[in-house]
Amino acid sequence: MTPANSTELLDWLVRNQFLAPDRGNEVRAQVAAFPDAHGLCKELLRRDWLTPYQVNQLLQGKGDSLMFGPNRVLSRLGEGAMGTVFKAWNTRLGKLVAIKTIAKEHVAKEQAMKRFLREIATASQLDHPNIVLVRDADEAQGNPYLAMDYIDGIDLAKRVKQDGALPVPLAIEYARQAALGLQHAFERDVVHRDIKPSNLLVSKSASPEQTPVVKILDFGLARFASEQDNANRLTQFNKILGTVDYIAPEQIDNARGADIRSDIYSLGCTLYYLLAAKPPFPGADLVAKLTARISGTLPRIREVRPEAPAGLEEVMVKMMARLPDDRYQTPNEVAAALASLSKATNAEMKPVSSGQVLLAKVVAPTTGLPVPSAAVLIAKPVMATAVTAVPPTSVPSSTDDSLGFGETSASPPSRPRPTTEKAPAASSTLLIGGAAGLVMALIGLVLMFRMVGCSGEPAKKGYLTPGAAVRLKQVESRIYTDGAAKPLLVEIEREKFSGPVKVEFDPLPQGLSSEAIWIPSNKKQGEMRLTVSYGTSPFAAKLRITATAENLTDETFLDFTLKSSRNQ
Repeated sequence: MTPANSTELLDWLVRNQFLAPDRGNEVRAQVAAFPDAHGLCKELLRRDWLTPYQVNQLLQGKGDSLMFGPNRVLSRLGEGAMGTVFKAWNTRLGKLVAIKTIAKEHVAKEQAMKRFLREIATASQLDHPNIVLVRDADEAQGNPYLAMDYIDGIDLAKRVKQDGALPVPLAIEYARQAALGLQHAFERDVVHRDIKPSNLLVSKSASPEQTPVVKILDFGLARFASEQDNANRLTQFNKILGTVDYIAPEQIDNARGADIRSDIYSLGCTLYYLLAAKPPFPGADLVAKLTARISGTLPRIREVRPEAPAGLEEVMVKMMARLPDDRYQTPNEVAAALASLSKATNAEMKPVSSGQVLLAKVVAPTTGLPVPSAAVLIAKPVMATAVTAVPPTSVPSSTDDSLGFGETSASPPSRPRPTTEKAPAASSTLLIGGAAGLVMALIGLVLMFRMVGCSGEPAKKGYLTPGAAVRLKQVESRIYTDGAAKPLLVEIEREKFSGPVKVEFDPLPQGLSSEAIWIPSNKKQGEMRLTVSYGTSPFAAKLRITATAENLTDETFLDFTLKSSRNQ
């Protein structure tokens, strides 16, 4: 699109939703004062209704390059191996998104394009506080693209380059959050395959007292890149050159053979980088790095950070074990190990009050009192992504695939202005001074503990009447292999009772894990996920499933058989 004059340009901007109709009408009354498109662009730039990047593209006749489906590009963020990254406004959602275009050579063949869309469709099913949410994937003017939530923040590679090695408690917390995101993906049979510092984004906190939220980037995209046609072995080595500092040894020869344990290895290397400001296996060239990874001595973090606890070194050694069977077998195991270390090392860290972060938790063993949800403790959870992104002109271009993402308000300005959503006022109960106020606060917390289930859903009033009952239907027998994470549909029947019902395995043998679920009021079924760690020895057993609601309870059993994946 080449704007011939100011009127034509104004019509195009309104028609393609770069300007709201009311803004277009406001400018139209003055359009005679702008004889050419350049003058109109200068005025719209002055009003902050267009960005410098948009003006530059428009005056070069490249207006169509600013449109990717419902997304209107605001600025260019950076460029990496897979393509270019832009900040954009999604006209359908009314929010900022990040657009990553995919280089055409990656999808030159029809089958490659189908595989790309299939992998992104899988990634879009991931919805977790520690994963950047994928919104859409499509093709515009022959250019495939991926749309993700825009989070205001910085990736950990840049953070370390700017500030140096991180404090030990902070590095542990960031790795723990990343492990929780990987667990969510693992339970849905998704492997990342390219965990590294530049793929872990730290969003800005709503206040200095909050620990920032870590979000994993490029789910689906990393898997797609690793499964391209690698007929030329040299091309394959060139592809892994940029991330060889973090890939697991088994990925060097067989990228497709990577599983969740490969991601755990990469997370261990990433944690080492956060603490040492250098990768664990440095080398002058690719061959030296690969040799050190395959046959070299595993570096110990306490050699460069002597203040690190011995327990942390043990955890990292297990994460980066050369053989997959010697590592932690699920990300939840990593998160649990890091969480126990956090309690001993995070004295200087403030507790997180973001509802998003507290939802990303490892479920603790049942102790009689369920874990409280952040949503009960504050009237409105402060989202860690509530800080709106700065204007595009202040965002420097990058030379890698790392992104900055952030959310904004529902009002669709062409160039959002910085705003900050204030945290809600503290509960008046918690502000009462003196010993009486403290006692009342503690009583309130105890009551909240008793009202909340371990999945975070409040136990609503069940309207119990005489003769009330909850019954679990028999579940079908299941055969698993180690390393599997499968859904299990459970159904209940209520009699003279309508409230929510908590369903869980109780207990589970070593090597198996599952989180309790709540079947909401008036619903009859829910989906549990049963995860089996790699290397768990085969066995057969009846696994007990319980359903509880207020003083009602029932149980059933799953005929469970575990086979070894090595025999498949």
